[in-house]
Amino acid sequence: MSQPYRLPTALGGLLIGAALVSGCGGGVDVERPVPADMLLSPAALPAGFTSESLTVNDLTAANSQQLTLSAGTEISPQQCRPTADEQFNKALTPVNAAVLGARSLTAGLTEVVSTVTRDVGADIRTSTRDCARTTTSVTAGSMKGAVITTDHVRLDAPAMESSTAGYVGRVGSLRIIDLFVLRSTVSTRIGDGSVSTSVSLAGYATGRFTFDAPDAVPVTVQLTSVGEASDFAKPAGTPRSPMSDDEFVGLFGRAISAAGVTAG
Repeated sequence: MSQPYRLPTALGGLLIGAALVSGCGGGVDVERPVPADMLLSPAALPAGFTSESLTVNDLTAANSQQLTLSAGTEISPQQCRPTADEQFNKALTPVNAAVLGARSLTAGLTEVVSTVTRDVGADIRTSTRDCARTTTSVTAGSMKGAVITTDHVRLDAPAMESSTAGYVGRVGSLRIIDLFVLRSTVSTRIGDGSVSTSVSLAGYATGRFTFDAPDAVPVTVQLTSVGEASDFAKPAGTPRSPMSDDEFVGLFGRAISAAGVTAG
């Protein structure tokens, strides 16, 4: 049985009212770029991927459906239940975020740029250390009884320039506060013992522009890619990764760079 392709989860943030931030040097106000101007160019997509129509409302609806399904689950360890996705999705609007969607023959890809901060710290807490492997039992819905095992592997960060204290690096005019890149392998076992496996890649970064006030709310750059799940089989088939780890890290670096070079 082949699983249908599901839109990759990629979530946004809260509405921010201020359009102007304090400039540096001469005290001149510098306008932050709008999220749509911070997205990757479709020409920067990996070979085999082509952009497709996707709106913030499309993404929000798809995410809401997945979050509703995840509510009918029990996760072990309990402290590893993700929290950042739901917080972002509830507030994501076309005003505070922009999205780029793309597909290859075997994978989907989504970028979100938002004017507010994703809780990357929560992503790290629920995907590393004791949460590097989680077991999810589905307790409701059509997949009731299924057991999902998820293995997270933290990947290297993209290359960045050095920055001031309190930041992990700088890309163009964007100083990075938090950054997390990971690969997740998800294996779903159903009642007859057959298993379907998929691989996803995700990168999250938050940062302030060099012309921002020190307490300015950080922006978020987020990139996710999900490969097509293998058919349910005994033994499990080999899943297709959307791309290699190195290719994804490089692409995420270009996404951050696209945001960082659009201002200043």
